[in-house]
Amino acid sequence: MHELEVEDRWRVELPELSALALRLREGAPPELVGVGDRDFSVFTGDSHRPGASAVSSDLRGAVGNSDPDSASQWEGVAVDGAGCPFVLEEHAEEKEDPSHVFVLEADLSNPVCVIALVVEGDDEEWKESWTEHKNARAEALALLRDGHLLVAKQKDPVRLIEFGPRGGQPGGLAPSRFLERGKPFEYPPGTTAEYEPLASWGLAGKDRDELETVNDLAVHDRTLYAISRKSQRIVRLETGASPDDDSVKVEDCWRVPADVLNPEGLAIVDELVPVVADDLSDDEDTGGPNIFILGHLGRG
Repeated sequence: MHELEVEDRWRVELPELSALALRLREGAPPELVGVGDRDFSVFTGDSHRPGASAVSSDLRGAVGNSDPDSASQWEGVAVDGAGCPFVLEEHAEEKEDPSHVFVLEADLSNPVCVIALVVEGDDEEWKESWTEHKNARAEALALLRDGHLLVAKQKDPVRLIEFGPRGGQPGGLAPSRFLERGKPFEYPPGTTAEYEPLASWGLAGKDRDELETVNDLAVHDRTLYAISRKSQRIVRLETGASPDDDSVKVEDCWRVPADVLNPEGLAIVDELVPVVADDLSDDEDTGGPNIFILGHLGRG
């Protein structure tokens, strides 16, 4: 396993950071986008020091949440070529309600689409766990072609799930399936949609013990990476699985340094440099850095 070191660090003023993504727009420098699982806000800012950033207004009303005491449960974020953030809600307040993806305008205003992730049946272990345990549901997000989504189930067990419109055909995890840089996502018609699992993959063999959770996903150069808070590592995942395959392998692995207490968010900038978010609770957060630049990953 490769050992990473902290190259730089800074702070953004959004508590309990749970996910990061890069916004890449023509003629503009890469921009870091992130969410936390407590506030109903999105931050945008530099992907390098000094890390200047701005935090959106409270979006609770925009996403239809009327409970002033609830937490956002926003655990994942991805951005398409039009600059629109896709914000993943792990679970709604009511256990029986589905998880959602809120697609926001590029200016972080109202949603342009709300996608419900509907998981039905208990014919597979991961579906039963998803239904019974709302904190073991949707944790990380990546965008696929043809209007499909790749969602990581956090734990018990870890599962990568291709979601798409009901009745759709799965495309699998070939590198060509990831949404190309600069391309807009292909929305379903209307402002709301229901997606269902079209295919899913667990972890192969010993990787199940070595990667105990998946807390964020990042796609760089059509290659899929994941970060695990519990295992304290970043991994490169196999990207060649067909819809008929049942698992994917961990192809390479890097240990996250102990300076990052709770590594939950991951973005990969050019030259394979990981940017990691530290999800600090109120008790852990002393006002220090919560964004870390780590050493170059390389290809291993």
